[in-house]
Amino acid sequence: EALKRVPKMKLEIYGSTDLVGNEYNNKNLYEKRVHTVLQYFLEKGFQENRFIIKPYTNLPEPKISDLNFGNVEKRKVQFVLSDF
Repeated sequence: EALKRVPKMKLEIYGSTDLVGNEYNNKNLYEKRVHTVLQYFLEKGFQENRFIIKPYTNLPEPKISDLNFGNVEKRKVQFVLSDF
């Protein structure tokens, strides 16, 4: 709704994965997540230049407790409104 009301507003889309898997596969996975979200907004009629795609780049080194499939909170896409 805010994107519709403020045409100059941009949306940063951040993608992340858990620490399971290798770096290459995780990069592909977060890119797929953010591009799926971007595609949703484009289908709603928003211009692509209003979106900024970013990975989470400051993830800590994995700990043994992180290397399980229960880390669903790290498998996400988040949004930040900017330039308004």
